[in-house]
Amino acid sequence: MKTIPATLLLLFLVSTCSGQNFKYEFPQAPGELRYNLRDTQAHRVKKDQLERAERLGDFIPFYPDSWIADYRSVQITVTVNGQTLTAKSRNDVLTEEQKNLLRKIGYGSDIVVDALCSHKNPVTGKPEEVNMHNYVTLAPETEAEFTGDQQQMEAYFKRNCSDQVVDRVWLIALERMSARFMVNENGVVSDARIQQSSGSREIDDLFLNAIRNMKGWKPARDARGVKVKEEFVVSADSGKGC
Repeated sequence: MKTIPATLLLLFLVSTCSGQNFKYEFPQAPGELRYNLRDTQAHRVKKDQLERAERLGDFIPFYPDSWIADYRSVQITVTVNGQTLTAKSRNDVLTEEQKNLLRKIGYGSDIVVDALCSHKNPVTGKPEEVNMHNYVTLAPETEAEFTGDQQQMEAYFKRNCSDQVVDRVWLIALERMSARFMVNENGVVSDARIQQSSGSREIDDLFLNAIRNMKGWKPARDARGVKVKEEFVVSADSGKGC
């Protein structure tokens, strides 16, 4: 059985216009890093879409309904208050349990959908079983925004992370690290945590401290204009993998 992202069937995963995608690239000298700030997933879904959803295609962009011949199972996974929750169905029609699960998540939260299904192989004409792996993120009506420009954020991370590293050997060897964080209703960064470690406690700690002390955020707002939390990911890499 193959495991493939569903979007690769129709479209390579790209950032939507609604999401922020700031890229802060430093000159690629040894030990220099480039930083990338983005919302948590490329595909965004609004709360009203989730509330009206009856089938997977109602909230997963480019969902290939016509391509699928049959389903074995569908599992939806979300994280609520640090707890991972799942709900299953037999096909793409959402159960009440799955609908309730989708209503529980907060802005910036990821929705993971694994659909075990079959389709006809276009070359052999034979049925083939695949596991379609989908990610979407619940986005507020107006997303949180960093008020500084590219140069300001670039200088901030360089000053508070890269330039502070004592163990330059680790910094030169580093390929990639990333962290998740929340921008709360007051525009304050909270709940910062490492998603992919650099392998160095010193660098991870500097990275987290820089994120936690970031100022100048405008909070997200829902459709009623109420300020809400939103989650982001910031990554740093040396460009070695590009």
